[in-house]
Amino acid sequence: MGKYWKVIIIPLITSIVFITYYIHLQSNSKAIAQFFIAKQSGDDKEVEHISLDTEINYTDGREMVGITNKGSIVYSHLSIYEHLKHISKNSQINRLRKKYGSFIRGKQSVGRFFEKDDLLVHIDDSLNPFTHNGEKHNVTVSIYDLKTKEKDSFEVKLPHVDKYSWLFLVTASLNDNKLKIITSNEYEEPKSHITLTDYVVYTIDIDTKKVIDAEKIFEYTNEDISENQYSTLDFHTDKKDGFSDFIMIEERSYKDITVESEEEGEYNQQTQSTVALKKYDIKANKLSDITIPKELEGYTFEHFNGDVLYFVKQAEQSIHVVGYDHSKKKITSKQTFDSFVDEYGDYRANTIFYNNKLYVTNLIDESKSIELIIVDIVTGETIYKGKVEQKGKAPVKDYVFQNAFLNINQ
Repeated sequence: MGKYWKVIIIPLITSIVFITYYIHLQSNSKAIAQFFIAKQSGDDKEVEHISLDTEINYTDGREMVGITNKGSIVYSHLSIYEHLKHISKNSQINRLRKKYGSFIRGKQSVGRFFEKDDLLVHIDDSLNPFTHNGEKHNVTVSIYDLKTKEKDSFEVKLPHVDKYSWLFLVTASLNDNKLKIITSNEYEEPKSHITLTDYVVYTIDIDTKKVIDAEKIFEYTNEDISENQYSTLDFHTDKKDGFSDFIMIEERSYKDITVESEEEGEYNQQTQSTVALKKYDIKANKLSDITIPKELEGYTFEHFNGDVLYFVKQAEQSIHVVGYDHSKKKITSKQTFDSFVDEYGDYRANTIFYNNKLYVTNLIDESKSIELIIVDIVTGETIYKGKVEQKGKAPVKDYVFQNAFLNINQ
């Protein structure tokens, strides 16, 4: 199953962690602080669907807390039912349900909804991690036109998939009544037993309800390069909540080196040696190599908007974000944000790109607050700035934040 074990394990672990906190992590704190995200500048609408999940350490206990601009939730105070309800809550599903009504019923897989204007397409979860050789690889496509109120649903069989043991939906595109679905198809080469992944584009004609083309655009070998060198592959889409026009394929090569330290002795340290980027134009069916300038070595590719690629680098006490236009081969923007480094040398600031906005969270005020900055990456304008503050007239003093994980549900 390769890298897709995360699809199964991560949600399971998340549920177990929260339930474990409910049972075992009842804090002995006499006073538990109440927090909220206080606006310093910008529009409160920017944080309506945002929550900060953090661990707070008190002198006599600790708590997992979710913080919004309305207030905070102490997870250990919730019942198991409330935990599961909170975990499963998704505002995108709620928004789609309000807009498209009963069409959403029974379709809870957010990643398989694709919206374009007043057209909503749902690609059924038949491409699941338990699809094995010899079984049917069918896809059910459901379409709802909000203007005409017309609904349609049909099933297609993907061709030439018998050798694959695993199929996973990456994204989809819709142009000229042709639906293209991009999948990663994993299989084991019989002789060498090497695991390979084909990335395939299937073109479905909406009118005839048939697959009219299937083309492999990329192949990846899921094997270590050598004993201490290996690579990973990531896909980045240009749309988080809709049909994609472009895909960025990122292959990173890593190497483990032996480091000696007086304090820790000899240990292995991971280094990133190379990054290879390819851009796939779905409509034009064109795959192009992207050349990264040397000055961006050591940066991590995070996001793209058209021809502009965004790279991030954690440095001492700061985060650097650089925009690079690969078509013009020039850097278009540079931004720097503060980054808290704890006593162990770990960075406590985080960056998330979502729908052409950059979200930066950072521990501030000796870890007694969390700063949130939102930047429009197209204009470079900071559209929101806020920080976590306490509610109430008698603030609690004996606490520190350990981290800040941003959740965006739009």
